[in-house]
Amino acid sequence: MKLIGSPRVRPIRSQSQALWRDEDDEDEQAPKEERKKTVREATVPLAFACRLDGETMAAGPNHEVWFQAVGPLAVVDDRVQVTPGWLAAAATRSSVAICLSSQPAALLVQASAIRAVARASGRACPLILVGPFLDDAAEELDQFAGVADGFILQARRRDDPALEAEMLRRAASCLGERLILERGSWTEVPATCLIGSPDVLAMVAPSVCDYVLLDDPPAPKAIPGGKLIVTADSEHKPWWAVAYGAVGPEVLAFRPWMMDPRSVR
Repeated sequence: MKLIGSPRVRPIRSQSQALWRDEDDEDEQAPKEERKKTVREATVPLAFACRLDGETMAAGPNHEVWFQAVGPLAVVDDRVQVTPGWLAAAATRSSVAICLSSQPAALLVQASAIRAVARASGRACPLILVGPFLDDAAEELDQFAGVADGFILQARRRDDPALEAEMLRRAASCLGERLILERGSWTEVPATCLIGSPDVLAMVAPSVCDYVLLDDPPAPKAIPGGKLIVTADSEHKPWWAVAYGAVGPEVLAFRPWMMDPRSVR
């Protein structure tokens, strides 16, 4: 006989059933956590560095991603046969384009090409840094007004690291004054990116430079100021990839913790 108003009695699950269900919940939760982790790691903007004096880059991990984003290239003996036009197109899919060459004319052509590709594709042009130039460079920088956004500076080699750091500090802090007031070639203060020994760069005040470009990560006690761009490859997101995930100039690669160049429209 059913009593009106009596509470419904739920069947009691056995301990094995409860355990089985909890394990299913964990299995369903694990992929979600992995997806969340991937999304978090894939937010590091790209800094694309290219060496214009060379014609190849080593084919690194997942380099095919760049082929899918920009276009296919020939690969011979694990070396990607790059062209200036392809490098310019790849650079427009980054936040910072770093052009490296000992020839100012080649830097000017490449910086102009990056701007042209960005304009033609409707994409925002990345910040363009060109160099390297020595700390006393002046006249050779005039022609980059309106084409590049900043310069990569290096100090002349000196026996005293402190003196070398001081020359870099002066070069970076006085660059805008030199180009705008003294030479009248620039109307805005150019960005500065320093290269050199990590120990030397660590002695330069953080407020002086905007970026620091290194081949290898610095020691914890020698972290330079400015936004750090380290071109060393890392499978997992490293501690030094706070501002950018760097690609190039020696290796063409892609890691999942970097911004996917195929998603840049």
